[in-house]
Amino acid sequence: MDLAVGAAAREQARAKLAAAGVAGRYAVLCPYTTRPQKHWFDERWAELATRLAAAGVRPVLLGGPDDAPRAGAITGHAPDAVDLVGKLKLDETVAAIADAALLVGVDTGLAHMGTALDVPTIALFGSTRPYLDARTPRTVVLYEQLPCSPCRRHPTCGGTYDCMRLHTPEGVLAQAERLLAAASSPAPGATSARAASSAAPSSGASRDAASTEAGPLVAHAPAAPAADAPPSPVPAPGGDRR
Repeated sequence: MDLAVGAAAREQARAKLAAAGVAGRYAVLCPYTTRPQKHWFDERWAELATRLAAAGVRPVLLGGPDDAPRAGAITGHAPDAVDLVGKLKLDETVAAIADAALLVGVDTGLAHMGTALDVPTIALFGSTRPYLDARTPRTVVLYEQLPCSPCRRHPTCGGTYDCMRLHTPEGVLAQAERLLAAASSPAPGATSARAASSAAPSSGASRDAASTEAGPLVAHAPAAPAADAPPSPVPAPGGDRR
């Protein structure tokens, strides 16, 4: 997926971010998608947002107009989070993501945009796994293989969504710190569309490898995907629709 950021859209996005009080580094949070089994939990988004803000990275919620009524469930418990859900046009959303220091999202088109724009991205997968290897060290896929996953459109957990419950704010924050540190530490010979960066952990890093290298940091995806989910390019916005 190739995305171009127009100058006018970038200017408008920056103006709207500034009007909302966003200055300096910010992290785009993308909590919304088409099915509840793909969602993370509002209270965990709120905790992650609060901890990112405490670390000096302003959390900014993005989503479509239909998602706007839900944003208060997160921002109501994370006063430092900025709610721009449904307030940006699509091209402005792309521009806002392109300028972000970090993106955290579930299986949704906005999260895949982060990878396409070479933004440090954490993808939280559970009932779907459109890919396990994003083919860039700047994207970390968190996914826990359970006997029932990926269930896609047919969850069997009775609404507990155990696969998504395995993602904790602490684990996501640890990966965020790791990606941010890598992005701010250029490595000789490394190039990207945004800046040179040092090697970040592979999105397919095993739990054992992550634990050995960085204590509690975990990337649940195995080194190679299962036979029913071969590595593939990042899908178009919208994620896994199966």
